[in-house]
Amino acid sequence: MYDEHKKSVYEVLKAGYDNPQHNNRVLAVKFSKDDPNLLLSAGWDNCIIRWDLRTKRSTGYIFGPQVYGEALDIQGDYILAGSSRENKQIQIFDVRTTKTVSSYDWDQNPEINKRAYVYSAQFGKCNKSLVGTAATGVNQIKIFNHQDNFSLLQKVNKGEKAVYCLDFFHQSNNYVYCGNKGALGIVSYEGVSNP
Repeated sequence: MYDEHKKSVYEVLKAGYDNPQHNNRVLAVKFSKDDPNLLLSAGWDNCIIRWDLRTKRSTGYIFGPQVYGEALDIQGDYILAGSSRENKQIQIFDVRTTKTVSSYDWDQNPEINKRAYVYSAQFGKCNKSLVGTAATGVNQIKIFNHQDNFSLLQKVNKGEKAVYCLDFFHQSNNYVYCGNKGALGIVSYEGVSNP
């Protein structure tokens, strides 16, 4: 961990008993909004690691997700991971047990005969049942209801423009996305009422 104010290393997190540390590039980190001592990290080593900042050690891991971008989120007791691979691109795990809760296989885009490689995945901020995802390859954005077996609520095709990032607004279900070739936009999604 790095102290931005002092411009120095504050703490180095280490592997815990029977838990790994990363052995390749880390491309996503996420603090829990509910527990300030819980940090998640993921990257090219196909591993999500759960860290406890009180002990400064890893306390659990999930092997499998290939997180290649901002495709890691946490909401309550659930971890959301988007993977850059050919199946189970979207998965939800239990943060306590690290067991898989649900998985979603992104269908191939028949228009361009390419697979989805998820670079961004996020829980809805205003409506907690939403999951927003953005993928290269198929160049699509999908919004799901993860509490209803990943029912598809919205799909946006971006043609030749890959989509790398997606972020929900705090006060509505709208979201912003960005990608290559100058792709940047705001999409309105009002299909699900806010709780």
